[in-house]
Amino acid sequence: LAIDPYSIPVNFEIARYDDRHGDFANAMDRYREIVELEPDYAFAYVYIAAIHYLAYGQADESLVWYQKAVDHDTMSPSLVSAQAIAYLELGDPDAARVFVDRAMEMSPRTFWPLCTSVLVNHYVCDDEAAKRDARTLLEVYPRNWGALKYLRNSDIAEGRFEVAASRYARAFPELAQHEEPIVDRYNFAAAIDLAFLMQHLDEPDRASDLLQGAIAALEPLPRLGTEGFWIADVQAYALQGHTDKALAALRDAIDQGWRTFSWFFLDYDPNLDSIRGEGEFQRLRKRIEDDMAAQAVRAEQLRASGDLRL
Repeated sequence: LAIDPYSIPVNFEIARYDDRHGDFANAMDRYREIVELEPDYAFAYVYIAAIHYLAYGQADESLVWYQKAVDHDTMSPSLVSAQAIAYLELGDPDAARVFVDRAMEMSPRTFWPLCTSVLVNHYVCDDEAAKRDARTLLEVYPRNWGALKYLRNSDIAEGRFEVAASRYARAFPELAQHEEPIVDRYNFAAAIDLAFLMQHLDEPDRASDLLQGAIAALEPLPRLGTEGFWIADVQAYALQGHTDKALAALRDAIDQGWRTFSWFFLDYDPNLDSIRGEGEFQRLRKRIEDDMAAQAVRAEQLRASGDLRL
């Protein structure tokens, strides 16, 4: 940077470093400097959008920046599909479907189009389509957490715990085939999801080791952002039976700005079953619902004014 303070690649790597480590204010400032220096650098817009959504909980504002990214890279199916995630958060599956279909037409076996297609199909209760997309996603990305989680949840609903556990064992042998599971920053989410299965397969010691390992892996990570653990601690505490700690962690996450896939986790994740009936959980859920409703109104206003387009 001292040699070339206007280098786009150097500035972008510094911004990404700050972003990954939870220094969102500095990252945002540098991303904005990048688009001033190079207005066509699409991925700077992407990460501005991502900070708005993943760190600040502003799905509505993220749509503005995702659209700018697409405008500067019209051929990227990943950028097109990213908008669907924000629209789902705002409770608009019809708008989300527009972007998913567009991205899938461009590239039907690419990571983000497949991920968002799983989410949209799940949101509208098209379980067969969601399963199809999840299986395809695992063919291309065998360790994908989202596809594994969706298929796990489907198996749990049908009482097929062993089937789900065997799928995790294939994808993450370090969690299932060692005397002590090896849990790190790259597999902690899978470890928590597998722990739920171990509890129902009468392997409490394995479940306990997985949960303790996951909680330890979270300690150096930021809660929010692209590298954040979001509400993984809430899930782990809930599975350990620590209701008060789980609710306190959820409150902290929401206070900090967590909204990422909130509908998916809070309404459908079996890991949270033990706290879902708590009054505090319902109050926190209502906070997010009210926030998303207000953001949905703003998004509609932006579309009416032409600032957002489908």
